Amino acid sequence: MKKYHQVIIYFSMILFAFAFIISFYNNGQIWKVDRNTGKIAWKFGKGGTMQMPAECDFSQAHAVHINQNGSLLFFDNGVEKKQSEVYAMKLNEANNTSVVDFHFKLPIDIYNERMGSAYMVGDSTVLCACSKRHITVLVNLKGEILWELKSGMPSYRVEFLKKGDLEPYLQ
Repeated sequence: MKKYHQVIIYFSMILFAFAFIISFYNNGQIWKVDRNTGKIAWKFGKGGTMQMPAECDFSQAHAVHINQNGSLLFFDNGVEKKQSEVYAMKLNEANNTSVVDFHFKLPIDIYNERMGSAYMVGDSTVLCACSKRHITVLVNLKGEILWELKSGMPSYRVEFLKKGDLEPYLQ
């Protein structure tokens, strides 16, 4: 029996028709994996195969997904900087390159060393869960807090739901 000394823990996984996109806890990377073959198409992050601009310096990506603009959007805990951030990246898979679509830092006082999420609400705001701080914030694309919700317990993820989508269940 083969013994392994290092375990890679994943944070999030999204499924597409032909691939998975997976973010990992302890290697600071996001991978695209072919669903049929299991082969890694690319690795985005520290030591990855996809080139990153210098300003995309993340360490732990949570809630990785493709947003409505086609960008790879994720919440970064920011454990190396002690400040959480949100990144939206445009990936060019043919050239293995990327550019920043948008990026902002959250206020230091809501730094979230574990867990968290970031999802677009419309075109100009992002809903973020700072789970370890028991706070949810709606921010603009500059990272300015528009409103906040403090709770007695952590929320692992938060997403915006339109009232019309909920009405059938609120009868």
